[in-house]
Amino acid sequence: MFVLLALLVPGVAQAADAADPVLLDVTRALALSNAELVSMGGAGVAYAAGGAGLFLSPAAPANRRMEATAPVITSLLLLQTSIAPARDVGNLGEPLGEDGRLFSLALSGGYQNVAGGLLTAGAWYATDDLWVGTAEGHASAAVSLFEGQLTLGIGPRFLGMRVTANGEPRDYLGIGVETGAVLANWRDSWNVGVTLRSGVSAGPTDGAAGGIAAARIAPELIVGLGWSNRSYLRDYQGGIPVRFVADVQVNAPVANSVSLEKVLQGEEVTRGGWYTAAPRIGAEVDVWPSRLRLRAGAYLEPSRTSLTGPRPHATGGFEVRLFRLKAFNQRIKLDLAWQVGVDYAPRYFRGAFLGINIWQEGQVGGQYKPNAPRGELIEVQ
Repeated sequence: MFVLLALLVPGVAQAADAADPVLLDVTRALALSNAELVSMGGAGVAYAAGGAGLFLSPAAPANRRMEATAPVITSLLLLQTSIAPARDVGNLGEPLGEDGRLFSLALSGGYQNVAGGLLTAGAWYATDDLWVGTAEGHASAAVSLFEGQLTLGIGPRFLGMRVTANGEPRDYLGIGVETGAVLANWRDSWNVGVTLRSGVSAGPTDGAAGGIAAARIAPELIVGLGWSNRSYLRDYQGGIPVRFVADVQVNAPVANSVSLEKVLQGEEVTRGGWYTAAPRIGAEVDVWPSRLRLRAGAYLEPSRTSLTGPRPHATGGFEVRLFRLKAFNQRIKLDLAWQVGVDYAPRYFRGAFLGINIWQEGQVGGQYKPNAPRGELIEVQ
């Protein structure tokens, strides 16, 4: 079996020849996310719902963020965006220099208070003779308790990587665990979300040593708070629905790891050697109820290398509902929406222009009616 890293870049060939295995830290801040999350500054774990919500919480598939009368929960997400070579996607202080692409695909479904979901999101880079792709995966089983006021989820967290050098592929795979909770309707208007994820180390599936020993993502804690003026009582008269969210994401160290982007450039740069925190805020308003939402946010992207410091981001976007589908005597109600999110920072611009989302219809905020008999849902008009 060939020594992979020596074939990748000559700048680290000596480390490979010396049997000094290379560990890659591929932990991401907000790059692997959907258009809604991008436009909200990455915040929103307190309202995480559907397949897209798995970016933030394994409780999301069973969390009915929006009021709805149908018992069936369905969500589909598809997003793909390119990484321009002139962008600094890893906050390394300089442009990336390679072509790349980001992708996301999520699906969730359930009935009443039980649901499950799947999400895969990743990035790949290409040079003249090298292709490197990494992907995170989340699979969750979730349940909503106490008439929807508490939603819990648990499932595995995956990391995969494929490296193709000189036409020869090598695959890496690892698995961890994650759990999360969303508390809704606290004092009618407040939501709280907490997610805890283990780290994952993806080793070569062929068991061969040498070259790249593993790719890693760090253990993660996300804590968030949300407020909405959308009450959950039938006689609510509160004007235009709005939602405010604030999160902080903390990632633990991954010892002795280096930057994948720098390896592609023939350099070894230590990455992920300390704790990093990313505070995030976001807001959403229904300017045309059930049709058009505007979103804005901001976040501070930490640096996981010593090359740069934290980088501020400004985000924004919108969501347009295109049409509504009702089936099986209104037991299933779906909305198809087009989402756009943009993320701007020094040396960085990301436009998520092709976000398509399908989910159960409803309003901003919301959950099961508090203290209602199990299974009784309301819809605020």
